[in-house]
Amino acid sequence: MMARPLSVTREAISSIASTSGSSPVISMSIHTRTSGLSIDRAAQVQGVKNSGACQYRQPRIIRALHQPPPPMEPSVITAVELADRLAAPGHDVRALLVAQVTSPGAYAAGHVPGAVHIAPADLVSGIPPATGRLPDAGALTTLFRRIGYTHDMEVISLDDEGGGWAGRLAWTLDIIGNPRWRYLDGGLRAWAAAGLPLDRAPFCVPPSAVEISVYTGPIA
Repeated sequence: MMARPLSVTREAISSIASTSGSSPVISMSIHTRTSGLSIDRAAQVQGVKNSGACQYRQPRIIRALHQPPPPMEPSVITAVELADRLAAPGHDVRALLVAQVTSPGAYAAGHVPGAVHIAPADLVSGIPPATGRLPDAGALTTLFRRIGYTHDMEVISLDDEGGGWAGRLAWTLDIIGNPRWRYLDGGLRAWAAAGLPLDRAPFCVPPSAVEISVYTGPIA
């Protein structure tokens, strides 16, 4: 049973401390297009002789390079947008996973309703000398099974420290092969500042049977 939502006050907002003060930095793919080939040159590449009686058709690859890039899904979602999705009729927790990456104490003090908890330590190996390395596949499998994750889920990632740990989760999702993630823009502070409810009771989900694999070989 979920606890009654907390009323959000100015004091509650100020209590959600940001330890880094940084803003999420989101890397987007950069699409480039070529512009230097003439149609005559393209025809020569295809082995077609230039003739005034012929009309040359651009090779398929040249046409593709001149087409605008396909639209990309946004990698952020606002607090209001997320609240609307969670409240929408037919919302399926099996399709959308909200994951809050904070300390256990911060999660217990108030979290986005329906958000599972991930501790920052869950996303690093903790093994010296490089303690920040990715956990092994076994540890990641245990983590993602606990939060009910499956590979076809969309994941909303948030934290209370400016986006660093939310970004770590997003990067981990990329590594395990799921690019369907978004940042909650502004994280927990933005959610509280929008006057949206916070829960204190843990949000429990049935564990999944997902298998996580991590490629550890060289990348050419």
